[in-house]
Order: sequence, then C-alpha cells, then structure tokens
Amino acid sequence: MAEVRVVVDTNIWLNYLFFKNAATSQTVRLLFSQGHTVIASEQTLEEVRNVLSREKFDRILPLELRLAFYFEIGELSEIIKPTSAITVCRDPKDNMFLEAALDGKADYLVTRDKDLLELDGDSYPDWSFRIVTPGDFLDLFHQR
Repeated sequence: MAEVRVVVDTNIWLNYLFFKNAATSQTVRLLFSQGHTVIASEQTLEEVRNVLSREKFDRILPLELRLAFYFEIGELSEIIKPTSAITVCRDPKDNMFLEAALDGKADYLVTRDKDLLELDGDSYPDWSFRIVTPGDFLDLFHQR
C-alpha cells in the first residue's frame, strides 16, 4: 500500500483511547503500522492535550497514561506550522484540522465530526485531501 498523509481529528484519538471502536482502532493501528505519515500542528496537538487533561476522564484512565498517549502522538506525527487561514467550517474550532490537512499536504482528514464530514471537497478544488470517517478510510484501503 502506498504511503498516505493523514490528519487525525481529536475525536478519533479519544475514541481510540477510551471507547475502542473497531473501525477507529483499526484505522489508528493501520496508520502507525504501515509507515503512513500522521500530520499534526501545535494547535491540533494542544487540543488533544487539553481534552485528555479533563478531570472527567480520571475515572477511565489515569492522567499520566493519557498524557503519555498525547506525547506518543506528538512523537509519531509530523508537526507542521499551517499558514493558511480557513474559515469554512460551521464550528470554527474545527478549521485548524482543515488548515493542517491543507498545509500538511494531507491525502485524508479522518474524523467523526459531522461539521467536518459535511464539507464537500468538490466545493474546495484547491484542497488536496478528502474528509473521511475511520470506516471510509479502511474501505479505501480494503482493510476491513
């Protein structure tokens, strides 16, 4: 399988760590085992850290293990500094993932976020990436 460049939304990391959804788990394992490039920005990583630090997750997994997971994501990712300013998403906080995907020359943005999934790539011809769910990503690579 050819190497792909992928931005992973925070909701995917959370789902992988806490909820063990099969498609999400397979997608994350595929990304790191096949030598693909996971792209992140300081802003997207900061969101992951902030969410993982929330006290509500203390009862599920100790903070030190959640932060270890955050550091692992950072170590395994290519960190880019986006220069684009995208403002098309209904939820403005999600634009950072689009910026990372565009400026990181991603092939895919993997998410479960409806605000991102509703964006039609055909409406943005300068985008080099597709926005897909974990299940769609697996289907693209026949990994299910």
